[in-house]
Amino acid sequence: MERVQIHFEGSENTFYSGQYVSGHVSVHLAVPTRLRAITLRISGTAEVKWEEWIHKRNPQKQLRRASQRSANGLPQQAPPSNEMKVFKSNELYFEYKIALLAASNHDPLFEAREYKFPFHFNLPHNIPSSFEGQFGHVRYVVCCKVDKPCARDHESKTMFTVICPLDLNRFPHLATMADASDVRKFWCLFHRSKPTTVIMRLSESGIVPEQLINPNIDVDNTSDIRINQVRLMLIMSCSYTAMGVKKVEKRVLVESHLGAVEPKRARSWFRGIFIQVPPVPPSGLNNCTLIDITYKLKLVAEPERPHLNITVSLPLTVGTIPFRNNFDPSAATAGEFNQPPLPSAPPSMEPPRRLLTEPPSYEESINSQGSPDYLEIQPSQGFLPPLYQSLPLPPEIIQDTVKEPPPA
Repeated sequence: MERVQIHFEGSENTFYSGQYVSGHVSVHLAVPTRLRAITLRISGTAEVKWEEWIHKRNPQKQLRRASQRSANGLPQQAPPSNEMKVFKSNELYFEYKIALLAASNHDPLFEAREYKFPFHFNLPHNIPSSFEGQFGHVRYVVCCKVDKPCARDHESKTMFTVICPLDLNRFPHLATMADASDVRKFWCLFHRSKPTTVIMRLSESGIVPEQLINPNIDVDNTSDIRINQVRLMLIMSCSYTAMGVKKVEKRVLVESHLGAVEPKRARSWFRGIFIQVPPVPPSGLNNCTLIDITYKLKLVAEPERPHLNITVSLPLTVGTIPFRNNFDPSAATAGEFNQPPLPSAPPSMEPPRRLLTEPPSYEESINSQGSPDYLEIQPSQGFLPPLYQSLPLPPEIIQDTVKEPPPA
């Protein structure tokens, strides 16, 4: 009985697009075995799939129902029927086949021990980042097949993570101030209350994984209605396209409850309200036409029922290379980080560095789900975000003011 394992050079199976990848396949034979060939297949694919109930008209029943309705003097109308339809599509980005042991006329006999077969390949530049979603995924898989002449073939599969670099420094407008606001007047019996104003500001709308988002929030409640809760959420929206149809999946990555705002009071959160970006793929999922990813920071003020919520949101762009004024190259020392070589990477791209504290895994951070009929391989590696300067957490500072009623 043999054991086949695939190993990559380096401690993390995470690579940039266009990078040189090397490793070896370890084959452990418990008894002397004849092997015909050992083949390695490396592929990058994207797949989307979901099911929906489709309403359609039954042409056979339509004639019978139409004649019956005509006999009764009723207008003709075809009855709808339901049909389950599967929407799916896929893309192939690359596929390599490497013969680790070439087939020959005679099948050599291998002694009972461990054998190592090295391999190497270059990743294409124009491939998307790895992604796992509820209705689709982008996966990079290495499959090793051991062909034995007189026994059942043995296959071993493993996945690795690819990051398509997205440099935020190429988009200077993302480093500028962004704000969103909304003003609401609630109905109180036969008149409207005084306005409630909600404002959210960000110093920059470009972020990277593991970064801390520090928004400035103002809620000015001059009405007589209590704001029961103010919630701040980081939301990821995934748009899947198959057969000309789109399906959107929304996930709340991080949520923070800020508290209530009493009537005729105002509260401001301008320091200490932090949301940490989990390890997530870059915005847009470049080079993939089936899946699109967007992010936004959403603020929801929940008034007393039956009044509707006040919602403001700001779009965010998640990259892999932070703004240079937020990057601290002195934080990386020789003994702290493992830097894999990037010979094919662009010159402006910083290599990924391992954080001192292990970040949450990629599948944990996005809570990926999938139906088992087409998600055969579960992801085992998380995104390895670039290192950036971690800001300390200052104490929360909240301004709470009372709106005095105007003199009579």
